[in-house]
Amino acid sequence: MVDGGQEWRPREPVLGAAVAAAAVPVAREKKCDVFVGKWVYRPDAPTYYNNETCYAISDQQNCMKFGRPDTEFLKWRWEPEGCELPPFDAAEFAEMARGKSIAFVGDSLGRNHMQSLSCLLSSHNLTLGTYWAPFLVRTTDARGGQTLDGVLTLHLDEPHPSWSAEIGAFDYVIVSVGQWFFRPLVYYRNGWLLGCLACGQDDVTEAYRAVLRITLRAITGRKGREGSGGGGGSTTTRPFGSDKKKLEGYDLEFYMAPVEEFLEAERQARADGSKIRLLDTTRAMLLRPDGHPN
Repeated sequence: MVDGGQEWRPREPVLGAAVAAAAVPVAREKKCDVFVGKWVYRPDAPTYYNNETCYAISDQQNCMKFGRPDTEFLKWRWEPEGCELPPFDAAEFAEMARGKSIAFVGDSLGRNHMQSLSCLLSSHNLTLGTYWAPFLVRTTDARGGQTLDGVLTLHLDEPHPSWSAEIGAFDYVIVSVGQWFFRPLVYYRNGWLLGCLACGQDDVTEAYRAVLRITLRAITGRKGREGSGGGGGSTTTRPFGSDKKKLEGYDLEFYMAPVEEFLEAERQARADGSKIRLLDTTRAMLLRPDGHPN
């Protein structure tokens, strides 16, 4: 385990299901889109791990340790429309990923995914890395420091050194970013002030797009590697029904930005001999406000 810090061709925009889903024959049938479905409560579903049995769950997000009274969240399973998604097979995944390395770069969503995968694969040999960089680019406060308090400055043309200096060593890179962009922020590029959030200018979507662009360029510049992406805390304890939550407003803007930036990055990556995929779990994750420990 390495720790580098404290921590998308659309029909609709649906892309490759990364290395794990590629080994599930039923998921490749044209009639089945594993990204469209609903969350179903399965009280008899096996529990692969919990916060008390896996070492990888940090105290900061260990809700069971700090008194969460229910364990229902362990029994929800994603059920695609028109097909059955087989349970996760740790041994099969480990065999496909043998000798590879995976980096999770970005915010706490990526860190959660890394921790979960670590728990699922705890008895297998696989290198996982997590790099804490919630904005992906270099960030300073008003005084030039690196803290995440007060008004922050994002340098939109500079990938954060916590991950960009080491990412070339990984076979797969998984990026998560988005929720932190609704803080008081000032944006710079090439040393010039571009705009800010919470100062009468609403440039958050364009800043987010710029961050995605520079990040994708940094990743696709690594020859022969693969990258994928997907991108708050909540006190909700159950999934939403599919009729209760719609993709709209900033959620829709923050969905379309990576789709569009991915298409451009994919063209560039193809010319460079690299692969980049978007694992579009948006519809599934939009229904899980309880999925991020508060």
